[in-house]
Amino acid sequence: KLKLIAESEMNTRRWSILKPNRNLRLVDFAGAGLNAVGTDGGVNTGPYKVSRKWAWALYHHPGKPDGIYYTARHNTALHCMAIFSDRGIGFAVNGAQPFDPPWLYAVLTKYGKTLSK
Repeated sequence: KLKLIAESEMNTRRWSILKPNRNLRLVDFAGAGLNAVGTDGGVNTGPYKVSRKWAWALYHHPGKPDGIYYTARHNTALHCMAIFSDRGIGFAVNGAQPFDPPWLYAVLTKYGKTLSK
């Protein structure tokens, strides 16, 4: 079953490369860091209630990490970062670019989605 995504919606979206103004201090929730804090990969793929509690705890940790490095929920081969907004991190942004249609169609197809007019 394909899920339809409005082409008009995708036309409003852009991607950018962000470069932080300093090295980030991230908690590793994508590998061995999970064991170090006493959890496992279920924190990334399980209920959001669990990941929210971990995010809250890490945000309030005395070590003040800048954010969390974790595996993507629907494709654990991919990695993501959640950056805490009050840590004083600035980003250089490499312009907002529209999605390349062949690339976009390939990714949507991979995840069982397609564009509708």
